[in-house]
Amino acid sequence: GSKAVDILCIESNTSWLIEIKDHWTHPRTKPSDVSDEVAKKVRDTLAGLAAAAKEANGEADQRRLAQKALRTSRRWRVVLHLEQPAIRSRLRPNPIDPANLLLKLKKLKTLKAIDAHPIVCDQNTIPDYIPWTVQ
Repeated sequence: GSKAVDILCIESNTSWLIEIKDHWTHPRTKPSDVSDEVAKKVRDTLAGLAAAAKEANGEADQRRLAQKALRTSRRWRVVLHLEQPAIRSRLRPNPIDPANLLLKLKKLKTLKAIDAHPIVCDQNTIPDYIPWTVQ
């Protein structure tokens, strides 16, 4: 029943929890809201890291990575990387509005305590301060 974000990136004193949604080639078919799904994955990822930092079933590398992620002193950042067609079509009549999705993410209590300023972006709108690129 637990799920995790797609990528955990540890950079300097920040741990980035990155969820990737590719609706460019695969339209969304799940009935749940994307913001709720991201919040649950973030929560489950943090719970998994806490458990792995304590005892990762004998996997020392996993334990060290979890401990390093949990020690980040600056903050946690949540990023939803959402790719989708820019133009509506009959096949994809209702693309997800990134601005509306960002507002929903900011209102979720489960995310506020972790990152009050989550990021929703695509490969054309990645903020300059994000430490990676997408090709």
